[in-house]
Amino acid sequence: MTIGPLELLVIGYEGQGIPEGVGREFGALEHAGSVRIVDLAVVEAGEGTPVARMARELTDEELHPFAGALGDVMGLLRPDDIDRAAASLPSGGRAVVALVEHTWATGLRDAVGRSEATLLIDELLSHEAVELRNAELTELEIVGE
Repeated sequence: MTIGPLELLVIGYEGQGIPEGVGREFGALEHAGSVRIVDLAVVEAGEGTPVARMARELTDEELHPFAGALGDVMGLLRPDDIDRAAASLPSGGRAVVALVEHTWATGLRDAVGRSEATLLIDELLSHEAVELRNAELTELEIVGE
């Protein structure tokens, strides 16, 4: 078995429970065939060492926001993934850590591998880079009016 391109997402939140909307959107993306959650954890940065609980350690209530989106949890999160997530949290912060397969890109990856083509750059743009482009688009729309 092989899997497609993977992305590590760390989504911080306040309060005790994972936000419903986050899990619901993951479910919609999975249902559409765009992504698949291959592993999930919750990290809490308390007073001392951060605590991480993997998907298999979470209660049904905690996993409820992800109903329908966790069919293929494979246990592929690594300790360094969890450490990076924990390091990004403020004291007392919480985050859901999702390792997501971009199933939409698997066919393209396979086609490149079967051909004489070479993937030269494969990266996601940062949030800041996307926001800059959004501002450019907004400016173009204003100028075009």
